[in-house]
Amino acid sequence: GRVPDFANSDYASDENFRNYVEFEVATAQGLKRGNPKAMIGTSATSCLRRDRIDSLDKFLKIVDSRFRYDCFFIHTYREAPEYPDLDSDFQALFKMLARHGYKDEPVICSEGMHWKPYRIDNLIPIDWVGTPWGPFSYDMSHQERLSSAWRARHWLVGLKLQDSVKAMNSSTSGSCGSSARIF
Repeated sequence: GRVPDFANSDYASDENFRNYVEFEVATAQGLKRGNPKAMIGTSATSCLRRDRIDSLDKFLKIVDSRFRYDCFFIHTYREAPEYPDLDSDFQALFKMLARHGYKDEPVICSEGMHWKPYRIDNLIPIDWVGTPWGPFSYDMSHQERLSSAWRARHWLVGLKLQDSVKAMNSSTSGSCGSSARIF
């Protein structure tokens, strides 16, 4: 997927990207004024990919010292935990955040872990894009075992990085039947 044009420096004009950052900073400042104890995070990267890490880097350069985020929300969608490598993408994210002075702020993985194709006969069609994923069945087909193994490997990376990665959710906060959360 692709974030809206204005929210990614790769697709947006400089003016539109700057306007997006200014809007988010104003919103975050207003929320913090309204509730100083609120935990305010940004999901400017959306997905954990190198291009989105670069976009978040540009985002934080524009934000500068006007606002300090309490956490960062990311999505960990990919073909499998190794394609591209989830661990190295996290390391690139942490390195970039550290350059901006973010070393202890939690990373919350609010979505991810839906791999294709789930080929479960009579349950989920191969064309999964427009289809709810649905719960895993008791019919452990080869693809279902593979998808379960991918999910376990994904969580192992999260457990390895649990000092920084404070939550890994496999869907949108329980809205699908296959929702699962670790940590």
